[in-house]
Parts: sequence; structure tokens; C-alpha cells
Amino acid sequence: MGMAQARVSTRVLDADDCRRVIRRIAHEILERHRGATDLVILGIRTRGAHLARALARGTGETKGKAVPPARWAAPRNGGTGGAGGGKGQPN
Repeated sequence: MGMAQARVSTRVLDADDCRRVIRRIAHEILERHRGATDLVILGIRTRGAHLARALARGTGETKGKAVPPARWAAPRNGGTGGAGGGKGQPN
């Protein structure tokens, strides 16, 4: 069976489970950093930005005030700032 023909037969997490997992991760982050002071949640575009926003919302649900998320704009050539790569910019 090719990739296009593959079928998903088991759901790993439903929407409620995903929210619960995100909330738990956010809680763990706050515990390990002893609060939200000087904490930045940084997401690397594109999918990482979605996760950063969800974690920021989760910190708000836990502490009552969300940590503002930030995005990292990786260079268009896919470099990470290493040898020969461009430098990304936070935004």
C-alpha cells in the first residue's frame, strides 16, 4: 500500500486530549521555571508557531495570565545560522 493509499485506523488523541496535553505541558514549563517571569515561549515557523500559541494560552489557563508567544522567522533557504546558513530573526 502506497503512501497515498494508507489509511488511519486509530485516533491517538482527540481535540479534548490535545487540549489536556497542551495544558499539562504549559503547567510543567511554569513549574520548572518557577512562574512566568522572564519566560518566553518561542515557536519556529510554521508549525512551531501554532504550538507556541497553544502553550501560551495554556500558561494563561494555569496562571491566569498568558505568556506572550514569539515566532522565529527562519531564513527562507532553510538555514539555521550554522555553517553557510542564514540567520533567523525573532518576530
